[in-house]
Amino acid sequence: VGSWSELVSVVLPVLAYLGPHIAYRPKAAIKLVRLMALFFEEREKDPTWAQTSQNDSASVCNALIDAIDETLVPALSLASGNFAYSQELWKLLSHLPYTVRYRSYARWKTVHTMRHPQINISRGSTFGMTRYVLKRLSKETVRMMGRQLGKLCHVHPAVVFDYILDQIQTFENLIDPVVESIRFLSDLEFDVLSFCIIEHLAAPDKQQLKASDGSLSPWLQSLATFVGNVFLKYNIELTGVLQYVANQLKNNKSFDLLVLREIIQNMSGIESTTGLTADQLEALAGGDTLRQEAGSFSTVRTNRRAILRLRDALFKEHLIVGLSILTAQQRQCIVYSESPDIPLKLAGQMLDQCQETLIQFGSFLRTNVRQEDYCNRMPFVWELIGRFHLP
Repeated sequence: VGSWSELVSVVLPVLAYLGPHIAYRPKAAIKLVRLMALFFEEREKDPTWAQTSQNDSASVCNALIDAIDETLVPALSLASGNFAYSQELWKLLSHLPYTVRYRSYARWKTVHTMRHPQINISRGSTFGMTRYVLKRLSKETVRMMGRQLGKLCHVHPAVVFDYILDQIQTFENLIDPVVESIRFLSDLEFDVLSFCIIEHLAAPDKQQLKASDGSLSPWLQSLATFVGNVFLKYNIELTGVLQYVANQLKNNKSFDLLVLREIIQNMSGIESTTGLTADQLEALAGGDTLRQEAGSFSTVRTNRRAILRLRDALFKEHLIVGLSILTAQQRQCIVYSESPDIPLKLAGQMLDQCQETLIQFGSFLRTNVRQEDYCNRMPFVWELIGRFHLP
C-alpha cells in the first residue's frame, strides 16, 4: 500500500469482511488504528494537505470513518479487555468530532450488538457481572470493586454505564462510591460515559416532574449531582453535555438547567446566591477575590484544572454567547410557555432557579474569562434587546 487511496481500495474491503473479528488479531488491529490515526493527524497539521495531496481526502476520510464505525469500535467487545487497544483506539477517535464518536457508540450499543452473536454474548456476560459487582460496591470496597468495573468496561462500556446510571437514579447514596470506583477507566470509556449520560437525560420515557406534587423528579436531581461530581474528578470532554443543555434550552425545556448549575458549581466552586447572610451580601460589592471568598458556602478547594477545562469547552463550541442568551430567554419561556403545563409553585421555583443559574454562569465568565474575549464575543446591548428580545 503506497497511498491512502490504496489503503481504502485494498485493505478496507478485507477489514469489512472480517468485521469486529479483527480483534482476534490484536497486533493487526492496533497497526490499522495507528495508520488511520496518522491520516487524521496529517489532515489536522496541514489544512492545505487535502488540496496538495494526490489522494481524495474527503472520500478517504469518509471511508475510514465507516471502517471505524463498522469494525474497529465494536471489536473492543471481542478484544478480551485489551486496555492497550482501547487507548490506541481513543488516540484515533479523539481526532473526530463528538457527534461522529457518539454515533459510533450508539451503533455499537444497538446495531452491532444485535448483528454479531459473539458481541451479544459478551454483552450478556458483562451485564451479569456488572450486577454482581455493583451489589458489593461500598465505600470500603471502592478500590477492589472499581478494578472489576474497569475490566468490565474494557469489554462493553455502554452496558455497564447504563446499569450504573439506572441504579444511581434510584439510589442516591451510590453516587460517591461510583464516582470513586470509575478511576480505572480508559479515556475512551469516559467518553462513552458522557454519551450514556446524555442518553439517560434525553430518555423520552422518563418524566422530569413528579406526578404527585409536580416537583422535579428525584432521578433528574440524582443524575445532575452525579454529572457534576464526575466531570469535576475526571478529565472528560464537556462539549457533548453542554451542547445538549443548549439544545434543550432552544426547545424551551428548562429542566436541564439543573445539569448546567451542578457542573458550574462543582467545577468552579461558584454556588447559587440564595440564602446569603448580610456579610456575604455586603462582600458581593467588593472585588473578584472578596466575592469569591465570601460568597462560598462550602470548604471545597477550587480546582483550577477543572475551571480551565470548562472554560475551554465553552470556547471550543462557541457556547459562551449561546448559553448566556438562552438561559436569559428561559425566564420568559417559563412564565409564558411552560406555566400552563406545570404547577404555579414549581413555575415560581424554576423562574428563581433560572435567574440563579444565569447569575452563576455570569459570575464564572466574569471570574475566568478575560474581559476582552468576553466583550468581543457578546453582542451589543441593542442587539440583545432587539434581536434576542432580552429585557
